[in-house]
Amino acid sequence: MSDTCSAANRNIDGLAKRFPQLSWQVVVSRLWTGEAELAEYRSKYKLQVPASVDYSNRSFVSLRIMDYPALVLYQNGEEVIRALQFNDAAALEQQIAGVLNQ
Repeated sequence: MSDTCSAANRNIDGLAKRFPQLSWQVVVSRLWTGEAELAEYRSKYKLQVPASVDYSNRSFVSLRIMDYPALVLYQNGEEVIRALQFNDAAALEQQIAGVLNQ
């Protein structure tokens, strides 16, 4: 899990820059993170996209996220991508581009 989290941390800003037409939001679990940890995370990874802590756990429950990290892409109110692997950024970019170009 830590390798996947590290890969996601390294790749999220690149994906956001590659697809600026998407509304990006990083939501972190309350299980391991508070405001101080979130600030440290933003600084360590130079995160440019908006980020928040889900203190109510509502986001994770409503999206049925059981594995971390997860990228969920919605289009027209429908889930079109759920990615749980971030080690191959090029493949993930291609998957997102494919959905957006349909």
